[in-house]
Amino acid sequence: MTDKNAHSRFTLNPLAWLAPSFALGIAMAEFRPDYGFLFISLLLAAPMAFTARASAKASILILIAFCGLGASSLLLAKASISSDRIKVIYDKSLVKSGEPVEIEGILTAPPEPAFEAVFITIDAAQLTHRGSNRKAEGKIRIFLPLDSEEAKADFERLHLEAGSRILSSCGFEREDRFLNPGVMRRVRLLDISGIDAACTLKSPLLIEKIGQETEVSPMGAIYRLRIGLIEKLRSRLSTSAAGMIAAAALGDKNFLDRETAEIFREGGTFHILVISGLHITLLGGIALYFVTFLTKRGWARFFACNVVLWAFTLAVGAELPAVRASVMFSIVTFAHLIHRPASMLNSLGAAALLLLAIRPGDLFDPSFQLTFVSISAIVTTAFPLIARLRSIGNWSPSAETPFPPRVPKVMKRLCETLYWREREWEINAAKQVWSARLFKAPLFRKISDFGFRRPFVFIFEGVIVSAIVQLWLLPLLVVYFHRFTPASVLLNLWVGPMMAIETAAAFAGVVFTGISQAFAEPLLAFADFAAWLLLSVPSLFSEAGLTGTRIPIYSGFGFIVYPLSAAFAPAISIIVLRWDPFLLKPRRRLENNLGIVLIGLLSFSAAMIVFHPGSSPARTGFLTVDFLDVGQGDAAFVTFPDGRTMLIDGGGRVRFADDDEQPDFEPDVPRIGEAVVSEFLWERGYSSIDYIVATHSDADHMQGLVDAARNFNIGEAWFGRIPSDAKEMTELAGVLKRRGVAFHKVYSGQSFEIGGAIVEVLNPAREDDEKVLDGNNDSVVLRISYGNRTFLFTGDIESDAEKRLLASGSSFRADVVKAAHHGSRTSSIQEFVDAVKPAYSIISVGRHSIFGHPHREVVERWEASGATVITTGETGTITISSNGESLEVNRFKP
Repeated sequence: MTDKNAHSRFTLNPLAWLAPSFALGIAMAEFRPDYGFLFISLLLAAPMAFTARASAKASILILIAFCGLGASSLLLAKASISSDRIKVIYDKSLVKSGEPVEIEGILTAPPEPAFEAVFITIDAAQLTHRGSNRKAEGKIRIFLPLDSEEAKADFERLHLEAGSRILSSCGFEREDRFLNPGVMRRVRLLDISGIDAACTLKSPLLIEKIGQETEVSPMGAIYRLRIGLIEKLRSRLSTSAAGMIAAAALGDKNFLDRETAEIFREGGTFHILVISGLHITLLGGIALYFVTFLTKRGWARFFACNVVLWAFTLAVGAELPAVRASVMFSIVTFAHLIHRPASMLNSLGAAALLLLAIRPGDLFDPSFQLTFVSISAIVTTAFPLIARLRSIGNWSPSAETPFPPRVPKVMKRLCETLYWREREWEINAAKQVWSARLFKAPLFRKISDFGFRRPFVFIFEGVIVSAIVQLWLLPLLVVYFHRFTPASVLLNLWVGPMMAIETAAAFAGVVFTGISQAFAEPLLAFADFAAWLLLSVPSLFSEAGLTGTRIPIYSGFGFIVYPLSAAFAPAISIIVLRWDPFLLKPRRRLENNLGIVLIGLLSFSAAMIVFHPGSSPARTGFLTVDFLDVGQGDAAFVTFPDGRTMLIDGGGRVRFADDDEQPDFEPDVPRIGEAVVSEFLWERGYSSIDYIVATHSDADHMQGLVDAARNFNIGEAWFGRIPSDAKEMTELAGVLKRRGVAFHKVYSGQSFEIGGAIVEVLNPAREDDEKVLDGNNDSVVLRISYGNRTFLFTGDIESDAEKRLLASGSSFRADVVKAAHHGSRTSSIQEFVDAVKPAYSIISVGRHSIFGHPHREVVERWEASGATVITTGETGTITISSNGESLEVNRFKP
């Protein structure tokens, strides 16, 4: 690269070079904070750049200086966190997570409505703990259920709005709930959201309004309008239609039901439900269009459209994707205002620099990474590629391109089919002083006559953009979401336009509701129909198994495949940018070969990520059991000596009502089976499970197996005596049938040999009348023996089942026992404890059990028998391995 070329490339898009350097500095400071002084010293490169005579050296020195500036910004941001911040108070254990405190603060926005609940976000001002008051800072989020008319009435009497000063008594939490490898830490999620601590209040009576900071606010009217629109949509549309529009157009995902959200996720189109660049650009464009009719003054148009845009952004919660898109829109419109039209690449760099300078830690936010990587893919690869394909298709002789493109014949014919317009050429040729005959060979000459050209071009270019974005995002999508959804390349072209049609019809219907019901009803009915039609296509893809697959990740050294793939994708964009189809002299062979090598490496790394050849289980010769921390529930993952696997229960959320009392609406909240059990298995590199065992029908045992059956290839499923109409059983059986998985009932007396280990079924007993059920006492009890070591899994059996087992006369001696029913006093009777006499008693229970588990007398009973009692809630995943002779015990949290 010559000095002149280096300088020109830097000055054309300087911010596009400076932003990655700034980000690199932030990353360096995050992972090696002990090198802070060294990073800060990089700032000395800035004055050196002014003295450098060579432009290339000056550019490099500026990049180094910005790298140091990025590192310094993160170090400064961390050092400037006040000791009064709520998260600092909790992280230093000045107040323990969950301890009752009283918080005084001001609402940053009106309460956010949710299904039979509200979310309240406050800026803390004072904290009272054990009678001692202290100043406090930071955002607190309160979840307040409103599941009764009395609770709703109590909440309405508070009259809470933006600026309300309140007192609230609650046990605020800032701790990790599920301590397992691969599971996203809750504290990190809070930090990404800008929330210091959170809690759930039992009643609105625990909130006291003590004042109002602001009386009149323009944003207050916008907030109320938004909430009013959500309520009208919910009252006039179906649950799924209202939830989709509330999420996609109004930024409230609290009314999005889980089934609808899963359809979007499986199809790779969930981003459409998040207000981001597409929505902001559309709204900004509409605002700019109408403002143009009101004034021709550039400044007035700039301020008017940006005020509308930022008011909308703030009203929908000012979530980071919307803020980033608004920043980019403001930068682009400002550049046009000062007659300096900015390139998209430079605007992207400016937005990244501005946002990272304000919040350097956002670099590690998955949302931030997804936003900028997807836009970079479009700007640097998709748009340039489409521009070159258009130039091939609509080529005609000119001073710049006197000769036809040098491309393969098939590519040329395809491009001419899509972009060549014979009539336009004839008109332009008639205006020239010279004449020429062009020989075009489109694949379908009559495509324009039937009006198919525009739809074909839309689909063709849409597929290119979507495919390139998917390729760039592949490492992030797999690492963060374990998803590969090739169907999204097509589904995005369907879901996006249909979402716009549904939203337009719904809002038009809501507007006409106050004018004429005769006009409103057909529009609202059409919006419901559009919602059904929108979901029907991705649903068909999903039922046919065409949407995609869930993928585990590599750990250790193998993780390098993700950054390598991420690095190769931008390298391909350089090839696209350098590709000139009209170049008369072929490029050097070395350069062409380099392009082929880069494409090959990108393809290889993508294949390694998608097919994950390392997911096949290894033969270790050890029997290993991982007792997972799933809160109030059970989940144990068994790896047999030959590598085969078994998942005994999958955790889940406790249900307190009967099935017929459960609401029809299930909010889009991650389940234990997805967010904990599956994440653990993906982290370990598994894509299949040989056996799943449902001990009984309680949701805190079986619900997670439903997600496991969806996310992994299952060999066999084992059940005990479970009611066929139980909610989780119905759901699990449906998933297994769709995926063609065989499932069997197991009873006491059965025995199986798996990989050198013996699996014995001790409970339930086979009954003549299968309708006679005994709930917890019908739990499947397994004893797994390998060599001289034995593991006993007891489900939720209670004292009656334990007495029945003892009466059978069998031996129950075990080295490791999973204590029954989470350590409840209804189980683990003295006689049973004496019969088992284990070395380790594992109690699967959350750190803060709502039932008070484990009961103290049960723990003492096991300890008195000589067992070491370990609870999953305190130590996280408990891993016990045996070679048939010795036992090795490891805890995720020492």
